[in-house]
Amino acid sequence: MNITISTYGWSSLAEGLACARSLETLRINLCELERDGLTKFADGMRTNQSVIAIDLSFNNIKDSCGDILARIIAD
Repeated sequence: MNITISTYGWSSLAEGLACARSLETLRINLCELERDGLTKFADGMRTNQSVIAIDLSFNNIKDSCGDILARIIAD
């Protein structure tokens, strides 16, 4: 079963990630991540210093989102 998260949901997650101080592993699976949601996620990860491992498997992320994934990894 896949879960669809709204833009508001991704924005809320981004806000939480920006403040998280002890989250080391983050798994977001089966959410059908699209460009808008991934962009919001990347915004939250930009200031996060605690996440070491991210698992985005089984989200059918399109090749056109590669630039956003690269930004997440680089930050």
